[in-house]
Parts: sequence; C-alpha cells; structure tokens
Amino acid sequence: MNVYFLTTKDEAFKSYQIYEAWLSTQHNARIKCLRSDRGGEYLSDEFSAHLKKAGTVRKLTVHDTPEHNGVAERLNRTIIEKVRAMLYDSGLPKFLWAEATAHAVYLKNRTWTRTIGEMTPYEILYGRKPNLSNIQSWGCKVRVHDTGGSKLDGHSKIGRWMGFDSETRDGYRIYWPERRMVTVERSVKFNFDNEVSVGVLPLEGESKHVEQQPNTTQPIPETTETPIEAPDAEKIVEPDIVEPTEPTEGRGRRIRKESKYVRMLREGTGVTGEKLSLLPKGMQSGSMSTVVADVAVEDYAMATVVESAEGLMPTYEEARRRPDWPKWDEAIQKELGSLKKSGTWEIVERPKGANVVDNRWVLHIKKNAAGEIEKYKARLVAKGFTQIYGIDYYETYAPVTKLASFRLLLALAARNGWPVDTFDFDSAYLNSSLGENETIYLEQPIGYETEDRKRWVWKLLKTLLYMG
Repeated sequence: MNVYFLTTKDEAFKSYQIYEAWLSTQHNARIKCLRSDRGGEYLSDEFSAHLKKAGTVRKLTVHDTPEHNGVAERLNRTIIEKVRAMLYDSGLPKFLWAEATAHAVYLKNRTWTRTIGEMTPYEILYGRKPNLSNIQSWGCKVRVHDTGGSKLDGHSKIGRWMGFDSETRDGYRIYWPERRMVTVERSVKFNFDNEVSVGVLPLEGESKHVEQQPNTTQPIPETTETPIEAPDAEKIVEPDIVEPTEPTEGRGRRIRKESKYVRMLREGTGVTGEKLSLLPKGMQSGSMSTVVADVAVEDYAMATVVESAEGLMPTYEEARRRPDWPKWDEAIQKELGSLKKSGTWEIVERPKGANVVDNRWVLHIKKNAAGEIEKYKARLVAKGFTQIYGIDYYETYAPVTKLASFRLLLALAARNGWPVDTFDFDSAYLNSSLGENETIYLEQPIGYETEDRKRWVWKLLKTLLYMG
C-alpha cells in the first residue's frame, strides 16, 4: 500500500502516474484495472485518455454506494483510526496527521492480516521479512545529536519521532515543536526519559579529596544551594553525587541506581572488610572513576523485564511463523520425549461420554544473567478450565518452593560469601502418579499425533500441569 498526499484533488492524476511508474520500474508490474467511485478527480478527460492509452480497464461504482468499494473504504477507516489514536496518545497537534498517516501505512504494510495468510504485504512484494526491531512509539521524545552551538552548549536537542524517512537509508523524521517543522536526522537516541543518576561512592578509608585531572567541566553537587567557590589549585573536593555527562551520540552507558549495600557504605552503616568479593562488580578495585563506569549489577536483572517486548513467550501459532521455528520444534520434541520417557500417559480409544481435556503449548525463551538466549523451552499444559470441580477433580497442587525458604537460602549465602547459582529440572512435576480413582483423558497435541486424533486419546498416568 502506498499513500500520496494531495493539496487539491486535481493532483490525483499526477499521483496515479507516479504510482504507475513505480510499479512498472521497480516491480515490472502493470495496472490492469482501476476501481473507484465517481469523483471528479477520476473522471477528467486527461485521466480517462491516459487509462485508455495504457489499456487499463476502469470500474466505477454507482453513486451513493460506497459499500461496493468495501475493502478500500474499510482500509481508509482503519488508517484514520490509527492516526487518531497516535495523535491522541502523543498529544501532538492535528496538523501532523500526514506524518501519522505515513507511519500508519508503514506499519500496515509490515503486519500480517487474515486475508493474505501468514505473510505480510512487505514479504509478498519484496520476498523477505521486514525488520521491525527499531520500531518506537510514534511521537515519542528523542534526543537528536546537534553540533550547531558553541563548545559549552549541550550537544543534543529534544524532538518528537515521526517515523522513518522513505528516501534516506538510515534517516528519522523528527518534529521540532518550537519551530513547527519536520527534518530528517540520523543520530537519534530513544528511551531517555527514565534516566537515573548515581553518584561516585567513596569506600571506607578513602578520602573525599581526590586528585583530579584537568577537565573542561567540574561536577556540581545536586543538593547544594550555596554559591560554588573556586576549587583549590591542588585538590578538588569531590561531591558524593555527581551528574554524569550526557553522551553526544550512540548508545552510551546505562545510568544505574545504587543498591542497598552501596547505600549503606555511603551512609557509613556498613563496612567492606577484607571480603571485596561482596562488593558489587566494579567496586572491587580501581580508582574512583572506575566505579561509575563499571558498576554493572543491574545488567543481571534486565533480562526479567523484556519478555513482552522481545517476543520471549510466543503462542504456538506465532512460533510456527517465526524464522526460529526449528528451535521451538526441537524444544517441543524434547518435552514430548521427556513425557513419554516418564510414562505420563498411555494411548486408549476415546471413551464415550467422558470429558476429554484439551491442551496447549506454553513456549518460553530462557535467558542467562547476561541477557543471552540460553535455551528454548516448551511445556505441554492441560486446559484445566474444561474440567468441572467435584466431577473431574477435587483438588489441585503445585510443588513449588516457598518464598520464605528462598529468602533464607539467599541470606545464608550472602552471610557466608557463598556463590549462588541456579539450574532447572526438566519436567520436575512428573513425580506424582494419579490414583486408581483419578481418571483423566487428554487430547493428543495438534501436529504431534501418533494415532488418529478423533479416535485415540491419552489416558494420563501421572500429573500434568494445567492452565486454569
């Protein structure tokens, strides 16, 4: 889908010629039929003569019957609803509707619909999957690298992201509210609203008076309200908390919050002793400047908050459409092999009048502490909501560790300086067998049937996780 913006309706013919030339040159395709309403912009003598010369068949609807162009009319409504939502969410003025429309069409071309199956319009046209890794919220605030000021001025300005520039390889369209104009920029930084500064923290036995190398900028205490006196020529008093300088471009360093342990050290209620291994990474050795650059404690917690953004828990249908489907299939086969090896079921003929519980796959990408993919994991769970309490079951139980026990183990490890590691048991819950009076039938998982699914079902011999 291409979109062209017109100042007046008489520009429709010129835009049609541009689109026709693009199809012919870039994709070696010709327009065989043009369907439209009876608007005057389509019925001009110039437009009609061009269609006849090109051999394009014209199809017109009867007046007052927009439903005969139902697909186009519905698409127009879909686009305008996306535009309305983007303008409302961003709080930007309505005269940016054209920028919002262009971005809505960009997203529409790169998302699949039920009509064309499991491929996107972009894949059908170009034969490859689109790259959506750099998609951001339309209208979000961004920092744009700027070198137009003096050496003492900031090297970035805040603008609003309008999407990608179609005529530039790596250009972003940026709206400047103070100038009410849109420009194309390259060096752009997203997601900077939640930056939190952390100060330089002195360790026990170290003086706050630290020799400094000559620098163009001096750290300023955040909490002071008195005028700043000129520093001594030999020594400069370094404050407890300093503001890190903003990187001019590129990804930059993540600004981190101090942990409770570090805060205790700063307030003087904790000591380091001789066990430097208890300190956060980056505070075990080195100068004071090394602390700010190397504190990477929170890196190991980042992997727990990116599941939804990175697609770490897709549905079975979504996983089949992804390029990493072979890894998901391998994980599913491993899960089925583990269930079969544990004697979880036996296959029997479908009993008449019995409730047969359906199932589904729960897929999850597990990452290590550094945020790298460790393994693909698949788990077959029963759809427990199809069972009736008092008829199909009487109680449920999940063998999990209590949080209090987990905290006790961590406290003992921290007290004694023990390293803490984690590992996973495959199918650990398959240790409980069903009783003689507990009869549960389960459908064979779709795509992995061993017998006719309509005739044969599984009779569970051991417990299986269920989804309530």
